[in-house]
Amino acid sequence: ARKSARKSARKSARKIELYNHSHVSIPETPALEDRKTAAKVKPPKDPTAPRNVKSPRECISDDVLVFCGGPVWSLAWSPAVRGGEGSDDATSIFYIAVGPHSLGHGLNAVNQVLSGPALIQILAVSCKGDPARITNVAVHSVARHRGAVTWDLAWCPDTARVGVGVLAAALGDGRVCVYSVRECCAGEGGPSHLSPKLSTSELRDRGSIPSCLAWHPQRPHSTLLVGCWDGSVAQLMVTPDRVDLVSFFKADIFALRRVIWCHDPADGEDGGARCEMYATCGNSGTLKLWNEGEPQHLLHSFTLARDHHIMAAELCKDPAGLVVLGTDGRFHFLWCSESGFEETSKELAKNCPSSIVEKDGYFLLSNFAGDVCLFYGRQALYKSGIGRSIKRITEHIVSSLTLDAESGSLRLDEGISETSLEERDLNLNPLQQVHAYRSAWMPSSHGSPGTMGYAHAYGAGLLRVQLLDKKKCDRLYTKYC
Repeated sequence: ARKSARKSARKSARKIELYNHSHVSIPETPALEDRKTAAKVKPPKDPTAPRNVKSPRECISDDVLVFCGGPVWSLAWSPAVRGGEGSDDATSIFYIAVGPHSLGHGLNAVNQVLSGPALIQILAVSCKGDPARITNVAVHSVARHRGAVTWDLAWCPDTARVGVGVLAAALGDGRVCVYSVRECCAGEGGPSHLSPKLSTSELRDRGSIPSCLAWHPQRPHSTLLVGCWDGSVAQLMVTPDRVDLVSFFKADIFALRRVIWCHDPADGEDGGARCEMYATCGNSGTLKLWNEGEPQHLLHSFTLARDHHIMAAELCKDPAGLVVLGTDGRFHFLWCSESGFEETSKELAKNCPSSIVEKDGYFLLSNFAGDVCLFYGRQALYKSGIGRSIKRITEHIVSSLTLDAESGSLRLDEGISETSLEERDLNLNPLQQVHAYRSAWMPSSHGSPGTMGYAHAYGAGLLRVQLLDKKKCDRLYTKYC
């Protein structure tokens, strides 16, 4: 039965033409302008969903797959959304920054100065309607650099500075660069080219290579927090004409994979008390809280993943707390109560997870086995007896990329689409092709209040953007909770 199903899938499989340059490509589609021929991925039913309850995949209102030119390590949505107001059919334009590896660099060593050609792409994703549909994806602008890899990307939360936003990038050559991305569209000759407005190599000069970034959440957003592969953490003061190193010290003996500003998200950009605490975490399995105003003043330390790495951490808005994901597959929730800090956890994944992101109580979890899962955690994290209620969280796969051992083909969502690896060399271990490195939620749009969207990227260079009908998701997960 498996062999016949596999043969049937191969006969009907759509080939993905993968170019060796940075232009976007869609399966079987020369361009996205033609809505009728744009390749859409029809989500199959999820066999893990409970009976009498529709699968989260059935909440997907649109689904697009593009190729970015090489394995994607970093991605981030700009908080700026253009258009989408004034009429029901107005178009909203979202911008996502993507950092693909060069095809000539299949293996990038951490905590070493790397050299080689690389790109940062800014893609413009146009959506229309509510629930929204993707009408176009185009390369808005490109930033070329010689750092071989873009370890992390972070947009400044302030959307009033320039058209698309201010983008910070941690590069493999040890520099931290800041780009000013304007709203002007690409011309007839192709996408516009960006050069760093500001750049600093002070961390590299001190023997550290940046691994992760975080802008201060409150105005004037002038402080950029930087974690490094050698365990160091730094604060950079970013002004319109210069970047200054404010503090630099060793926060851990192992690599840092995530730095987070810890504040009450309800305070917003302007209100509430000044955010003066941040967290670091990474390969030591320990999350540490620090005082911004007193460098090297450790406030708290929590060992959450003994003998395992912490791959990702996220500030949860409602309820307020920190969610942490370890290589052991455990999902941790850390919050502050009247008696002090408390923590509970649940095993969510047997495969090594790579990232977790949250929006409006919905969580996206990606792993190195090629799966991206969606689950709703707000009610479980709010309930009394949280240690028991968190156990009832159920995650469902919304995207899956697997490698067929016999044919060497990539299979997307149970054989709906596949492409052969035999005639293409990305200089990667074949299993690295399916690694889902990063996921990110799209910002909200006034033009599509009933739509949630997210993107995730794979080691094969595939970037997938999926849109959800929020009303359907809310109804579905109300039944779960």
